[in-house]
Amino acid sequence: IDAALAIHQEHGCAPDEIDRVEVHVVESAYAQVCNPLEEKRRPRNQVMAQFSLPFFVALALSQGEVSLTALEGDVLEDPKILELAGKVHPHIDATLEREHQQAHSWPAEVIVVTHDAKTYRKKVTYARGMPENPLQPTDAERKFRLCAQLALPPAKAESLLKLVANL
Repeated sequence: IDAALAIHQEHGCAPDEIDRVEVHVVESAYAQVCNPLEEKRRPRNQVMAQFSLPFFVALALSQGEVSLTALEGDVLEDPKILELAGKVHPHIDATLEREHQQAHSWPAEVIVVTHDAKTYRKKVTYARGMPENPLQPTDAERKFRLCAQLALPPAKAESLLKLVANL
């Protein structure tokens, strides 16, 4: 997802400009978020969507942002996102698998091909938030606020954030 977000940020492809999205992942990631593929391309509920690489890659490329709140409303039925999810083709990549085994990393690569044959490629070795690629404090605060708004009033969330910051 980080690779798809980076491609969106760097190149800003509109979903209707995209012809195909190749996503190379390690075997264990494929098993968790790509299988069965047709169900992952059209998740029936929020929980299924959270474990769907094709849907979240399409969401990242479409909206340039991914969060728990992104799954609210009619997004699971959004025809543009579903159409783009159908263009996402995940693959187990033997080279990434070796890297995963040797370095205990979770590499993935996204390749976006547009209708006019432009190709955008981004590889991520460690997802944002992993110890090897930690979130910046401002990113962690933003993520906390996005998640907290699902369960707490804004004033309580800010109070909790201040409490943690002063530990």
